[in-house]
Formats: sequence, C-alpha cells, structure tokens
Amino acid sequence: MNTRNLFLATVGLGCAAVASVSNPDSTALAAASFGGGLVSAAVLTDNGRRRKEEDKRVESARVAKVFSFLYENNRGLVSPQQLAFNADITPERADIFLEALSQDQNGQAIQTQSGKVYNFPHPSNALDELTRNATAWADAKCEPLLSEIGSLKQQMTIMQARAAINQIPTNDSASKTFASNNNPPQSASDPWNNLL
Repeated sequence: MNTRNLFLATVGLGCAAVASVSNPDSTALAAASFGGGLVSAAVLTDNGRRRKEEDKRVESARVAKVFSFLYENNRGLVSPQQLAFNADITPERADIFLEALSQDQNGQAIQTQSGKVYNFPHPSNALDELTRNATAWADAKCEPLLSEIGSLKQQMTIMQARAAINQIPTNDSASKTFASNNNPPQSASDPWNNLL
C-alpha cells in the first residue's frame, strides 16, 4: 500500500470515528462505508499496478522486436536513436537498454559524430572474419611455395642457358666431332646415300 492509500485510509478511519461518536447507531454503517472505501482503493491500486506491468511487458516486447529487426538488417550495428524512434521510447531509455545489453552480450559502444552506436556480435560478421582468416592463412601457406617455384624457375633457366652454351661448337675440330656425333652412320644399301 502506498502513502496515498495510507492517507486515504487514515482520513476514512477518522471520518468513521467521528460518525460513530456523533451518532452511535450509525457506527456499523460508517464502518461498512470505511471498509468499502478501503476495498475500492485496494482494487484500484491493484488494477493500476497490473496496467503498468502490462504496459511494461508490451513495451519490452516492442523494443525486443525492433531491436531484432535492426540487429539483422544492420548486421549487429544498432543506433539508440533508431531504436527509440521505431520502438516509441525515449532515446535515453534506448541508450540505457543498449548499454546494458552490450555489457551482457559482449557488444561494443562506438562513439561517432552523430552520437553513440552499439556493435553486437553477428553471425554474418563472424563468417566474414572466418573467411578473411582462412584466406590469410592460405596466402601465408602459398607465399613460400610461390617463392620456391620462382627460385626453381630461375635455376632451370640458368641450367638451360649453360646447356645451350655447352652444345655450341667453338672451333673446327669441335664442330667435326659435333657433326659426326649428330649424324648416324649410313649404310650402302641406303637409296638416298647413292644419289650423290
């Protein structure tokens, strides 16, 4: 019972006491009136409390729904101003709600020129981060292999150049040896050999 109801009960009790002293026959009527007044006050207070609780539940559901919508559309980034406007609450209450939620859900408050925004962990952000990490890992593993391939190509080019230099004749005896080694022996029965 709040102080207002306590005050009304005291006034009613005082009125009932005055009525019973001034007219003892009306004591029962005064007591019944007083009791009825207390019951009415209690019912009104209970209804007001229930209405406030219901209003809080409705507001909480509305804020949760708007938060979920903003969270999904913005991939975890939620502004108190957006939440306040769409959920029909004050920006201060939205900021208090997001601050508490960010502490509970490992969110991060980011200060911008237009005010504070909150970034909450989002599955698509996590997938993007995993993709970036996997790509960086693959690049890190490929880099030494690509470097080794480049080195081997360079060594192969050097070896091919050396082999080409070794096969070029430098004097007449070498060219005769080179020519005799490269021409197979011809037999007498070869028809092409007899033409000359």
